[in-house]
Amino acid sequence: MRLLRQKAHLLANFRHSNPECGIVDLKPHCHDFQYVRETIKMFPQKPEPILLTQIFRKLTGLGRILPVPVSVQA
Repeated sequence: MRLLRQKAHLLANFRHSNPECGIVDLKPHCHDFQYVRETIKMFPQKPEPILLTQIFRKLTGLGRILPVPVSVQA
């Protein structure tokens, strides 16, 4: 029962920024988030916040069932 409440809470938070996504998109998002975080740790310097946000948005959207359009500006 506790796990179901946690999933419902995570999904509700996830849908605030991704209203069209479902539970099948939540798991890849969480995995991708962890991969990006570990990759950023290997950088010699931490990227600027705006670049860091763009990296997270782009890479955490790769494993989704429903793709989310992401615009990365140069």
